[in-house]
Amino acid sequence: MDTKTLVRIFAGCARREICRHFLPNSCVASTAITLDVMRHYGRHGRAWEVCLQVLRPPFHLEVGCHPSDSPDTIGGHLVSLVDGFLIDASFGQIGDANPAVEVPSVFVGELLPQGAPFRDAYQFHTPFGELQYDSRPMSKDYRLSPDWGPSAERDAVRTAIITQIEGYCHLNGLESPSDAT
Repeated sequence: MDTKTLVRIFAGCARREICRHFLPNSCVASTAITLDVMRHYGRHGRAWEVCLQVLRPPFHLEVGCHPSDSPDTIGGHLVSLVDGFLIDASFGQIGDANPAVEVPSVFVGELLPQGAPFRDAYQFHTPFGELQYDSRPMSKDYRLSPDWGPSAERDAVRTAIITQIEGYCHLNGLESPSDAT
């Protein structure tokens, strides 16, 4: 199975499972789990610290663009870069905080052209608005967050997502991503 198909299937089930154990705005846990699942299927990825802007008139929404105003937050936004795709597994927090803005629960953007050098900013034109992801260091090191480290909750979510991906492939006659690695 190609990476594009895998990340699309992942996007269909990830947030529901992540939100069973983590807060909707848990970008650190969402990114860690995304990378866990992709690694399970032999895909390579890394975390990317960003400022996300969503421009959908009359709205201009920002996530992770300002320093933290609380000692309990990390002051930024974290997404995954996996084999030519940007995966924002906590993207649904935008709609949660702004119900008038309808967005998908997980955003997947293809980084084009394939194989090009990594850039500091990516823009995506979508039916739900213009998205801009800009490289921006977080106020705190996300790797020190409890959501980044190993936990029973993280393992449970990873396992549940993998089970759903495998089930989807079986029901739809698709090659299992596990068989392709």
